Amino acid sequence: MKRILIIGKNSFVGKNLFFYLNEYFKVKKISFYDFKRLKKNQINKFDFVINCSLLKKYTTKNYSEANDIDLQIAKKISKFPIRMIFLSSRKVYKSKNNIRENSPLKPLCFYSKNKLKTENKITNLLNDKVLILRISNLIGKIYLRPYHRKIHHTFFDNFFGNIKKNIIFNNKNIYKDFITTKKLGEIVRKLMIKKTYGVFNVSIGEKIYLDDMVSWLNYYNVNKNLKLKKLPKNFNKDCFYLNNSKLKNKINIKISKSDLKNFCIELSREFFSSYKLKV
Repeated sequence: MKRILIIGKNSFVGKNLFFYLNEYFKVKKISFYDFKRLKKNQINKFDFVINCSLLKKYTTKNYSEANDIDLQIAKKISKFPIRMIFLSSRKVYKSKNNIRENSPLKPLCFYSKNKLKTENKITNLLNDKVLILRISNLIGKIYLRPYHRKIHHTFFDNFFGNIKKNIIFNNKNIYKDFITTKKLGEIVRKLMIKKTYGVFNVSIGEKIYLDDMVSWLNYYNVNKNLKLKKLPKNFNKDCFYLNNSKLKNKINIKISKSDLKNFCIELSREFFSSYKLKV
């Protein structure tokens, strides 16, 4: 059985990946601090490492190796036959429709610029032992982590944060691309089995209108007194979707809008049933 090490035990992605992958592999999740303390014989026991931890400075400042956790991990495992899965971002691309892995790159923020630099550095270091996943917007369960402590807020976070204020935004005509954490786990599992390397887009691969997302996530909300507001000026109105044909050609996987809809409705049921108990 493959042994997987997930770094970032309290992170949104780390917890969701652990929940899924633990059904198929022997998975251990630890903090980056604990990883730095691992000895060579402890590291060599693992087949794959996935980093889900992140420093805030990596998202808000120019690139520095001191803030690049993934590069530090790659350096430590480089002499072992361990494969690394690097969670990159669709933000490295120029926003447009049908984005392929060889489409123009145009990172605009510190986070995306730093992700692209990390991609290049760890590829040069690990060569065919690194799998790079350029992930679209993630939708998944939030596991008991305070909202204010999050470095990244997902669409799910922002939606339910606004719902608690009785606010809903008008997202008319804005579309983006999404992937559920459950589907991400399935993709990672199948790519690991094939010992895949290189760069892959991870997405549904079609336009998902935000008004649809709002209606699915709001499905079980009995409160009808919501205030419809215009989007704030700083809201990212970029529209895009990724082409995921390279991924589908590599692994046998079905990724559909209906799966996303059902997943969001289930999140709605879980959230509003829990929210009622608290208010």
